Amino acid sequence: MGDPARPNVVVVGAGSLGSLVGGLLAEGGLSVTLLTRRPAHPDAIAAQGGLIVLGHGGERLLPIAATANPKSIAHADVVIFLCKALSTRDAAESVKHVFQDNQAIAVSFQNGLGDEDEIAAVTGADRVIGGLTASGARLGERKNVPTPTLLTLSAIIKGLEKANEKRAVSPS
Repeated sequence: MGDPARPNVVVVGAGSLGSLVGGLLAEGGLSVTLLTRRPAHPDAIAAQGGLIVLGHGGERLLPIAATANPKSIAHADVVIFLCKALSTRDAAESVKHVFQDNQAIAVSFQNGLGDEDEIAAVTGADRVIGGLTASGARLGERKNVPTPTLLTLSAIIKGLEKANEKRAVSPS
């Protein structure tokens, strides 16, 4: 891992919530790349000069990298999964290469059960952290650019341990 205080973050599933979480992390000073299945999303973000975020904190344009090509991601310290549950295994497979030569960790902030296990099947369980977000976001368009609007944002992260060990829950 590079500088632990400033990890390189990839958000897999850059829809409304993924774009919002990635944008807020970038606003906080982290290097973030959004990964989406829709090529129009990164193209629009690049044309606009960043991601427009509305809601708490006002409207702002956040410089952020975005791509629809997982192979273009050379490195990540933290990979946050916010894709649909049915796409989890394929999404993890698409970024498998970033887990092969470093200490990258995966964080699942997805709805549903079993997402951490799907990611762990690709990355190894020792690299996965489970999470829960009680957030709301809406992806609208403004000037033809996908624009997430923050409704609420809070998160809980827990360590994914061996199945027979107690899991710790820590609010953030």
